Amino acid sequence: MLGTTAHRLAGFVLWGLLVGAPDFAMAQNSYQVEILLFSQSTITDKEVFSSRAPDTLYLEARLRSVMRLTSSIEPQPSLTGHLAAIRDILARNPNYDVLSHTHWIQDAPTPSVATWVTIDTSMEASAELSGHFRLYTAGPLYFDTLVQYRPQLERHSSNLEMSADGDNVQPTYFLAQTRRLKLKEVHYFDHPRFGLLATIWPVGK
Repeated sequence: MLGTTAHRLAGFVLWGLLVGAPDFAMAQNSYQVEILLFSQSTITDKEVFSSRAPDTLYLEARLRSVMRLTSSIEPQPSLTGHLAAIRDILARNPNYDVLSHTHWIQDAPTPSVATWVTIDTSMEASAELSGHFRLYTAGPLYFDTLVQYRPQLERHSSNLEMSADGDNVQPTYFLAQTRRLKLKEVHYFDHPRFGLLATIWPVGK
């Protein structure tokens, strides 16, 4: 009887270690997140996409909420990296504009404590871009994206939108997606007006 009880206890402890170890290991890992954002520099009249979608107000409210949960991590410009070759190809193509290529290192906590990392290019004249990204683990790795993009268009551009007062205004576009990501792969987040590439690599492995 004692031997059977000890055997069951040892099995229980081993099961707990096997089940509990992956979550602990994932929580302790650090990852390098690399982001490449780009837009189309030329759009024909047939490619005008209205920013006044029914969920625009919801996304604007969510953006304000996310901005209150921003982490202290500051993304750094990427001169090299896993997406550098794609960036260089886009930069040489006159139909595309590279908006931002950055990276940072972070842990992957649980969703309840995960904060957002922000990329903001609002001080640049070419376009206003506010990107917010959240990496967390719920077993697998997940990646939240919330990007607000406001291109600086010419005053008489056909892509300007009409306000309620009849004035031409700069359009605002949103990209909001959640993805389950695999490590060391390039993931594409698509929008009719701009695009996002993301890749995540474990640090030190």
